[in-house]
Amino acid sequence: MKKPNLTKLEVAEKQLNTAIFLFFTRKDLISVHTLISASYGIIYDLSVHNSMNSKSYIRGNKSIKLNKKKEFFDMLNEPQNFFKHADNDSEHKLEFNPVLSEWFILDSINLLQLLTKKEKFPHNHSVYLTWFNFKYADLEIFKDAGFKGIQNQIIKDGLSYKDYDLFFNHLEVD
Repeated sequence: MKKPNLTKLEVAEKQLNTAIFLFFTRKDLISVHTLISASYGIIYDLSVHNSMNSKSYIRGNKSIKLNKKKEFFDMLNEPQNFFKHADNDSEHKLEFNPVLSEWFILDSINLLQLLTKKEKFPHNHSVYLTWFNFKYADLEIFKDAGFKGIQNQIIKDGLSYKDYDLFFNHLEVD
C-alpha cells in the first residue's frame, strides 16, 4: 500500500470536512471538537504564515481588550487541551459547551477559503455556512457568499437550523 504524501493544508481540510460530517450527526461532539481544533490549529498557523491571520473571526477579533487576550485564548484552548492531556489535571472536570466548535468550524472555513483562493466554497462548507447563517441570522456573516443554491434547496426542504438530519442529508460523502 502506498503511503499518502499530504500537505498540512490537505490534512487540515480533511479534518475540517470530517468534523462537519460528524457535527451534523450530533453523535460525538467531543470528537467534533477534537478534530476541528486540530484542523483550526493548522489552518490558523498557515494563515499567520501567509499574513492572513487578521481575517480570523476568532483570533483576529479586534474587540477583545489587549489585557484580556491571554484569558480569552486560554478559554478557547481549554477544551482542546482537556481532551488531549491529563498530565497536570487528571482529576479536573470540564463543562464543555459545543458552541465553541461551531465557531471554530466557521473560522476554519473562512481562513481556508482565503488560503486556497477558491472562488466558490466546497459543497459541504456551503451546507455548514447555510446552517450557521440560519442559526445566527442576525450576524449576517456570509450573507453574499455565493451559496444561495444550497440555501434555496434547504429552504424548499423545510428548514430549521435544529434539523441537523436535513443538513446532513445535503452533505456530499467523499
